Amino acid sequence: MSTRPLHVGIVGGGLSGLRCADILIQNGARVTILEARDRIGGRVHQEDVGAHLVDLGPNWIHGTGNNPIMSIAEATKTSTHDPEGGNILLSRDGALVDADLATKASEFMWTTIEQAFEYSNKHGESIPADRSLFDFFQEKVQQTGLSPAEQALYLDVCKLWGAYVGDPIERQSLKFFRMEECIDGNNYFVASTYKRILEYVSRSAREHADIQFNQPVSRIDTPPRENGEQHQVTLTTTTGDRYAFDEVVVTCPLGWLKQNQHVFHPQLPDRLGQAIDSISYGRLEKPSGSLDLLAKE
Repeated sequence: MSTRPLHVGIVGGGLSGLRCADILIQNGARVTILEARDRIGGRVHQEDVGAHLVDLGPNWIHGTGNNPIMSIAEATKTSTHDPEGGNILLSRDGALVDADLATKASEFMWTTIEQAFEYSNKHGESIPADRSLFDFFQEKVQQTGLSPAEQALYLDVCKLWGAYVGDPIERQSLKFFRMEECIDGNNYFVASTYKRILEYVSRSAREHADIQFNQPVSRIDTPPRENGEQHQVTLTTTTGDRYAFDEVVVTCPLGWLKQNQHVFHPQLPDRLGQAIDSISYGRLEKPSGSLDLLAKE
């Protein structure tokens, strides 16, 4: 019986792949990560803009209640800001909006969001699918008696909900709004970027895994089991390189899976293929979770 450590290949060096590597390494596995880019982190990435380091991907921690990312931010002394501590709002012409008016506009948005949930739950079956969340906001703001300028300001604030969800409120159906799930806790802006958080999550992989950059995977071959034993899984990259592993874990964005199901040989089970085809995702370039698949499935 072989005593050598299990050799696991991980497709993708984003946060999912890095965390997966950490767990496997802790349990004695030998880990190789194949990453398509020339860096780790996936959509968690920073660039220097105007002599300032800025996040190009996620720059918030949504739902701080029992969120492990918040714990990592605290451990790494990452600077965060809770916007609920005060409302700073600029008008369309760049003027600072009165603090009281800004607070009232923000309170209106959250109150109306709650009303929209209740209305969608109660009347969902009869609401036309093309009636948008924006339509609901507009109806409510017209009932306030505010001036046209104040109504326009309130609607602009309401549009910020689209940034939370990843789709403009004009495109969110009121009929299906009841299916939206809110998360517990506050929403913190990561003022000092995700850099330290990424460094913390990736430490184990950087120190103990073999990370191969510029290696987009173009084919995953999983031989059938024979007599209860499985031959090694083979990964082929666009550069023509081939890697063999005892097991493979694929961590990648849903959009990649939608376009690249053909890389799996044999093809994925129908239940997974149908799930990939059916699930949608927001339009903002922010990670909303990865669909992790064991290649042996």
